[in-house]
This record gives sequence, structure tokens and C-alpha cells, in this order.
Amino acid sequence: MAVTIIGGQILCLLLTLLVTPVVYSYFDDLRLWKPADLWKLVLRLLRAGKPQPIQPEPVASKAEGASL
Repeated sequence: MAVTIIGGQILCLLLTLLVTPVVYSYFDDLRLWKPADLWKLVLRLLRAGKPQPIQPEPVASKAEGASL
């Protein structure tokens, strides 16, 4: 029975001192977000998944290279 009581006390300690402040902090940060911010994040993540077309670099002619 002592093991159960000590285990319960440890669990309550962890929930009170560790889990509760972390969850509160996440909800507090979430309160500052606007729906527009979430929409921008979603669009940025969707764009990151699409491969960007590769643009070839312009080739300088020999005449242009000689003038530098």
C-alpha cells in the first residue's frame, strides 16, 4: 500500500510541476495566434512540398568575359 501512495504522490508532483505549466504555456502561445497566421503556415508548408522549377543560369559570351 505504501508503494501505491508514494507512486501517487510522485505522479501528482510530475503533473503539477511539469505537465501543467507546459500545457498552460502552449495554450497561452496559441491564444496569440490569428487564423491568418495559421493559414500562412499551411500555405508555406504546402509550397515547400512542391519542387521548384530549376532556372538555367545565363551563359556569358566570351566577349562579355573579356571585358571584365
